[in-house]
Amino acid sequence: MSGSRKFNWTSFLSLARSLHEGSFPSVPREACLRTAMNRAYFAVFCPAKIYLGSRARGKDAAHERVRNLFKQSSNLDEQMIGHLLEELHIDRCRADYKGDIPDWESKVPQNLAKAQRIVELLGELSGV
Repeated sequence: MSGSRKFNWTSFLSLARSLHEGSFPSVPREACLRTAMNRAYFAVFCPAKIYLGSRARGKDAAHERVRNLFKQSSNLDEQMIGHLLEELHIDRCRADYKGDIPDWESKVPQNLAKAQRIVELLGELSGV
């Protein structure tokens, strides 16, 4: 791993897909699904924060600040990113901190699709 190369945060989305698809049979299914939810969120949170640049800087509540900056934007695509980030964040917290969640199998593909949409929107907004 080279220190001079920037990490591609969206590679976490590929990992999340692999976890959801069962590519790690020795790992318990629920652990894979919880981790997929977490990685899907961070696959898009970090690029979203980078996209905002200096506007996202601050000492506390980075996740909330990033979501709110997008949601309060006059740009409809940025607003969509903010709302999708909020939904992903809620489920990421459930995955990390809640004991029993019955709807994992349906939530993970929904969140993978939301994360993919954020990747697409950020690409369009960045001209990539």
